[in-house]
Amino acid sequence: MPLLELNQSRLATYAKCERRFFLQYMQEEHVPSRTPRLTPEQEQRIKQGDLFHQYLERALRGLPIEDLLQRAPEPIDRWLEAALRFVAQLPTGPRLVEFTLSLPWHGIGLTAKYDLLVPHAETMVIVDWKTSERPQAASRWQRDIQHVVFPFVLAEAAPHMGWGPISPSNIEFVYWFASAPEEPLRFPYTAEQHQRNREFLESQITDLWQKTGSEHRFRQVADTPENRGTLCSHCAFMFHCERGSNPKSVRDLSSVFLKAELDRIASTDIDLDRYEIAF
Repeated sequence: MPLLELNQSRLATYAKCERRFFLQYMQEEHVPSRTPRLTPEQEQRIKQGDLFHQYLERALRGLPIEDLLQRAPEPIDRWLEAALRFVAQLPTGPRLVEFTLSLPWHGIGLTAKYDLLVPHAETMVIVDWKTSERPQAASRWQRDIQHVVFPFVLAEAAPHMGWGPISPSNIEFVYWFASAPEEPLRFPYTAEQHQRNREFLESQITDLWQKTGSEHRFRQVADTPENRGTLCSHCAFMFHCERGSNPKSVRDLSSVFLKAELDRIASTDIDLDRYEIAF
C-alpha cells in the first residue's frame, strides 16, 4: 500500500503551508475542530452546491429524473435540468459518477476524484460541476492544482483500467457552471502539458520525501500580518504555531471560513472504500 495518499487538496495545502501539511497529513496531529462562521447567504450557497451534487449524482446513477426534479427545490431543479442536457451532449460511453482513481506513483498514491468521467475511445471527458459564478478569465482554473492532477492521473491510469493506452490529446477537461450552463469552459489536454505536469508533480513529491522525518524541514508560511489574516486565521494549527494572538473580526473571518468550507466540500479526504486502484 502507498505510504501516503495525495490529492489536489493536499498538494494545495503543501504549496500554501508545508508545516500545516506535515501536521495534518503526516503527523495526523489532533486539534479541536473550528466551526466556520458564515453569513446566511454563504451557508445557503454551500448547501445549494452540496445539494446539487447529490441530486445530480442520483440522476446519473439511474434514479427517475422526473421524481428528482419534482423533489428538488429552486434553483436546484433548474441546475439539474441544465446539467442533464449538457451530459446528453457528451460522447457515448459510461457515465462514471463521483469516480476516484488512485495511481501508485513514486511511493505515494496520487488520487483524483471526478464529478463525472466519460471514458471514450476518441475523447475522454472530465467534467467538474461548479455552482460558483463563472469567472471571466479561463486562466483562473488553469492555475488550480486540480487542473494538473485530474488529467495527469487519467492519462497515466487509463491503460491499467482496461481503457487502452490513450494520448493526452484525447483528454478534455470541462468546467460546467450552474450560473452559465451554456458556457462551459473546455480545456483540451496536450502531450506538452502532460510532460510539464509530470515534472511539476515529481518535483513536489521529491521535495516532500526529502523532508520526511523531521518537522522543522516543513516550512511555515512567513509570519506576516497578511498571512495571519488569511492562511493562519482559519488554520486549525494556528495555536500550535503560536499565531493566534491577532484574531480578526467575525465579519472579516466570514470570507476566510467560507473558502475553507468550500475547499472541504470540494475535495479533502476521499472515501477509501470507493477507490478504483489503477494498478
